[in-house]
Amino acid sequence: MAPIPPAPRPSPIPASLKGFVAQLDQGERLIGAGGLLVLVLGELLIGALLGSGGIGITSVLATTTILVTLYLRHSASAPLLSAQLYGVVLVVPVALVAVPALSDLLSTIHLGFGAMTGLTVVFDLAYWVGAGLMVWGALVHWRSAAR
Repeated sequence: MAPIPPAPRPSPIPASLKGFVAQLDQGERLIGAGGLLVLVLGELLIGALLGSGGIGITSVLATTTILVTLYLRHSASAPLLSAQLYGVVLVVPVALVAVPALSDLLSTIHLGFGAMTGLTVVFDLAYWVGAGLMVWGALVHWRSAAR
């Protein structure tokens, strides 16, 4: 007699989180992923815990605003923001994150990576990639909302 296969394990991701992510369009997913990359990996893990740099308070507040706005727009039974206001509330804070990230990237390209530690390079890469994902997502969302 063949052994009985084990029962499938439940997903480690709660169903409510899967449902929330399923509600997001492609642009919102990119914005959220970039925001989490900037805030969690860049600022909290590498910046605060390991003490290797950090982003400005404007970028922290803008990223937090974006993530809260995404949550509030899709978690309520009725949207709390109109579609036009929601688009503006997503795009403007993305610019507040992207402009300092671009300035930092150009400064690093100009001065080089020579004086940077390994953790600082990882932090900066998380910041630049996260900001780039947010800009790309804002562009995708803005174009899809304009249709």
